[in-house]
Amino acid sequence: MKKSMLFLAAAVVAILFAGCNTTAQFAKFTSSDRLYQVQTGNSYETVVSTLGCEPYNLLSKQADGYDIYVYKYKIVERKFSAKLINERGSESAGQEVYKGKEETAFLIFKENKLESIVTGEGRKDAPNLVMLNNTLYEISKNAKGEYIILPTTTQAPKEDAPILFKKK
Repeated sequence: MKKSMLFLAAAVVAILFAGCNTTAQFAKFTSSDRLYQVQTGNSYETVVSTLGCEPYNLLSKQADGYDIYVYKYKIVERKFSAKLINERGSESAGQEVYKGKEETAFLIFKENKLESIVTGEGRKDAPNLVMLNNTLYEISKNAKGEYIILPTTTQAPKEDAPILFKKK
């Protein structure tokens, strides 16, 4: 009886260990640290080399020379003892780890040169902002209720500013 119980226990342990050999599938990704190193004006090849991987997906390839690529990236964080959270120097203490969630970045190229990077968070946080030719524009309404696009400045928009489209 003891031998059969021992055999049964050994079989259960073997089955449990066999089930631990699992695999996971996830997107190719780069890190936020590498994304910070990318510069506007870099060629597509330089960007791929800097990020350490090819794009996750091609979003758009247009006749006017614009290409929009999707990259997945993870934010680099630090893991350390909670006791150090308010200690001076804790910002560089501990082990660097990836935040579990994958983030999305859209890299916009014109004629093989990087013009702009927009992150998924940036799209959520700034729904009324548009980046064109490395100039940040704001979509707003003028006094007549018409939608206009203006470069962002600290000055108030002029009444005679160009109206690019009207509310329907």
